[in-house]
Amino acid sequence: MKLYQCEKGREYQIENIRLSGQMAKRLEVLGLTPQTSVLVVNKKRCGSMIIKVRGARLAVGRGIGKGIEVTPFCPGNSLSAEIEKKGGSYGR
Repeated sequence: MKLYQCEKGREYQIENIRLSGQMAKRLEVLGLTPQTSVLVVNKKRCGSMIIKVRGARLAVGRGIGKGIEVTPFCPGNSLSAEIEKKGGSYGR
């Protein structure tokens, strides 16, 4: 599934990034690499979203979201479970 198709409040694991060289490199520098967990903090109908990756919140547009392949993250070993233990805050 593509990142832009993900549901708000759920956690996913990045499987592959299929974007142009410069964009893929920029995302890598920001911490979006394969096997990294991503939490969808907010999502708009147009496909843009705010995600939490490695403790940082990033805004991602639909075009970039189409180039990032993800799978649902296994429950119990997730960032969202850790956040719920801390009182449900997404780091705002």
